[in-house]
Amino acid sequence: MMVGARFTYSADHFEAWQSGDSVNMVNDRDPIESMKLHCLWPAFRLGAFQDDANSSELLPQEAPYWKLRLLRCGDGANAAPCTARLQALLGFRREAKQIRSAEQSMQTQVPKTAMASLTAAIQESLESILLPTAGEMEQMTESCMTSPVVPAAAVANGLDKHGVFPAARRGGRLVQMAEFSARMRCFKGAVMLWCSVLGRMRQQWDALEAPAGASPPTHRVPARGVRTEFFDSSMCLAQQKMELLQRSIQQARNEARDARGALVQPNTEATDLASGAIKAPALLHSALLTDDLLLQRDTASASILDSTERAELDGREMRADMAAFKAENSAAQLGDFFRWREEMEGLSLKPFPSEWLREIWDQTEAKLALEQQQKLFEPFREAEMALHYLESIEGPQLLLQLFRVLLRNTLEELNQQMAEAGNPTYLRVLRDRVVSTSSQAFRSGAATVAEEVDVQATLEELAEFPEEENLQSILAALEVLESSTRLASSIRAKLGDHADGLLEDLLTEGEADVTLPEQRLAIEVLFEQSKALGGRRRHLRPSGAPLGRDEVKTALGVFESLPLAKEFVLQLQPSNSREENHCRRRMYAEVRENHMRLALVRDLAFG
Repeated sequence: MMVGARFTYSADHFEAWQSGDSVNMVNDRDPIESMKLHCLWPAFRLGAFQDDANSSELLPQEAPYWKLRLLRCGDGANAAPCTARLQALLGFRREAKQIRSAEQSMQTQVPKTAMASLTAAIQESLESILLPTAGEMEQMTESCMTSPVVPAAAVANGLDKHGVFPAARRGGRLVQMAEFSARMRCFKGAVMLWCSVLGRMRQQWDALEAPAGASPPTHRVPARGVRTEFFDSSMCLAQQKMELLQRSIQQARNEARDARGALVQPNTEATDLASGAIKAPALLHSALLTDDLLLQRDTASASILDSTERAELDGREMRADMAAFKAENSAAQLGDFFRWREEMEGLSLKPFPSEWLREIWDQTEAKLALEQQQKLFEPFREAEMALHYLESIEGPQLLLQLFRVLLRNTLEELNQQMAEAGNPTYLRVLRDRVVSTSSQAFRSGAATVAEEVDVQATLEELAEFPEEENLQSILAALEVLESSTRLASSIRAKLGDHADGLLEDLLTEGEADVTLPEQRLAIEVLFEQSKALGGRRRHLRPSGAPLGRDEVKTALGVFESLPLAKEFVLQLQPSNSREENHCRRRMYAEVRENHMRLALVRDLAFG
C-alpha cells in the first residue's frame, strides 16, 4: 500500500496594493483573490508517517515538492480599468458625428420654430443631468492647465521603436484631457472641457504669458537642405499644434523683449574656409512645420516638375541666409557659402540646382539678419493658425485623437509596469500583439480614407475610426495585457525579487513549482503575513496594526495551525508480476474542518 499526501494552505489577505501611476484610477482592486500553497509528498509506504487530528509527522517545510497556485479575481471592470475607460470613449462615436466644430457646438443656437424650442429645452434638461457641474468643469480645466503641454521630465517608454501610432506626451496636457474625457457621461462634456482649456490657452497667447513646462522639441532633416524644423512625428496633430502655439508664445516674448531674439546666434566666431577666416552669421529663426503643413509642402513639391521652380519653395530661406552670410563676410565667394552650409550647418545642397544657387547668390544683396524685413517664422500668424485648427476641430476627429492618446498612454503605463515587474517574456508578447494590432488598424483606416478623399481632406487629417471588428480586437488584446500586467505587478509586490523564477508560470498557467529555498522562505513569510492581516488578534500589535514581514515571521508560523485541507491518495500496488493485469484499487480522501470526502477508483483489467 502506497500513500501520497497533499497539504493545502491558503492566503486570502494581502497588504494594500496599487498598480502603476495611472491617473484617476478608481477601485484599483488587487487582481489576486487568494493564493494556495500545496505541500506534496508523492509516495511513501503506509505507516511510514503518523498523521492524525492531534499531531503529524508530515512536516510541510520538509515536503519534497511545493506548488504555488493563485486564484484571480473574476471582476472584469476592475481587472482592466484602463481598457474600460477606452471602451467608454468609443461609446461617444455617434454623438461625435453630430459636432462639426468644437467652438461652434458651444455657441447657443436660436430655435426657429416652437417645436424646435421644445426639443431644445428637453435636450438641455437631459444634458444638465449628464454634464459636469460648473465647479467640476472649472476643477478639470485647472488640472489640465496645470499639466504642461510638454512635461519637463519626459518619461522614456521604449515604445517608439515598435512603430506606435501618433499620440501625445505622457504626463502632458492632452493626456490629462483624454483621461477626463473618458470619465464623462456624454461627449458634449468632453467638448466643453476641450473648449474651456482652449479658451485659457488663448488667454495665455493674448497676454503672452510664459508657458509652463519644457520647450517643445523640434528637429532638422539635413537631407532636405534647409534649416526648417519639424515637430515629433510620433505626436498626433493636436499635440503638435499645442506645441506650435507654445513655441509661438516663446518666440513672440523673445521678440518683444529684444529684437535680436528673432535671430539664431552663430555657434562659433569664425572658421577657416577658402577665402580665409569666415564668420558664421546670425540667422533668422527657421520655420516650424507640423505634419499637416509638411504634407502640404511636400504635395506642392511633388506637383512641380521643374527643379528650379521646386527649389523656389525654399528660396526665401536660402536668400535670407545668403544675405546674412554676405553681410558678415564681404569677401566670401559662393564656394565659401557652400562649405559653411554643409560643414557648419550640416545641410545638404543636393536638393538645389547649382545654376539656381549661383543665380540667386549673384542677385542677393548683403544684409544682416537683424535688418531683414521678412521672417521665416512668424509667431503671430502661426499661433492663430494653430488655435484655429484646435478650435474648429470636428467631433469625430477630436474623439479619434483622444482615443489614440489614451490608448498609447495606457500602453506606456503598462510598459513601465512591465519593466518594474522584470519584463516577463509573456507580457512582452502580449504588448507586441497590442501594438501590432493597433498600428495595423489605424494604418489601414488612414489608407482607406486617403483613397476616398482628396489631398486637402488628407491635410486636415480627416481619418475615421478603424472598423468595429478591428477596434474590438485592439481592446480584447489590451484587456489581456492589462490584466496580466496588473497580475505580474501584484505578484512582484508580494514576493519581491523571489518572484523572478515563478512569474512566467504563474502568468501563463496560474501555478508554479517552488524549487529554491529562498522562494520557499518568501512564500512562507507571505502566508504568515496573510494570517496576521486576517484579523487574528494575537498576531497584531497592541495598537491593532498588523506586524511587519520580519515581525510576523518571528511571531508565528503558518504551518503551526492545521492546513486548509489534507488530501491522501491510497493505492494498492500489485505484489507480483502475475497480478499486473489484475485490477488496481485506489482511494482518495480529502479532510477539511467539519468535512471529509472519500472516493474509490477501480481500474479495469485488460487480459
